[in-house]
Amino acid sequence: MSKKNENLILEIENKICAIEARLKLQNLEATINFTTMGIILDCLNNLLERIVPIKKGYKICRWQSDTAEYISAFGLGINTIYKMNEWTKRIKDCGPLAVFDNMENIEFFMGRIVNFSPYFVFECEYKESETKELYYLNKGKKISYNNMNIPRGTKFADEVKLIKRVD
Repeated sequence: MSKKNENLILEIENKICAIEARLKLQNLEATINFTTMGIILDCLNNLLERIVPIKKGYKICRWQSDTAEYISAFGLGINTIYKMNEWTKRIKDCGPLAVFDNMENIEFFMGRIVNFSPYFVFECEYKESETKELYYLNKGKKISYNNMNIPRGTKFADEVKLIKRVD
């Protein structure tokens, strides 16, 4: 962990301690009202976004009509489910989620796609992953997709939030 992130985590811990001290002074140890909780959560979210910045990108998803869900466009047997305006985390024992950096790279890639279920492009927000390979674990063995041609403009994410569909 970088020194900058360690300092931000320390800042979060200090702010939590300060809030706890104020609550104790006001004899509110057992109860925290919703307004106070909202302030605490906003503060923590702002600090966490400085640690893991939220980036903008584009995500290709398939519509799974039998379950009425958006899923990974190319899950190869492992489908991640995406919902609008909700953070989707990478599946346990799988590598990061894949997003594109811009529409030009999506259009270049989609020009090479044929014979797939209906797919849709979404503007998204994502939290970039430190892991830069696509894989899953099968009985403890890592199966990597890096021998495939990863499309240009692919970014690797630990979390993705679909914002709006691109028409």
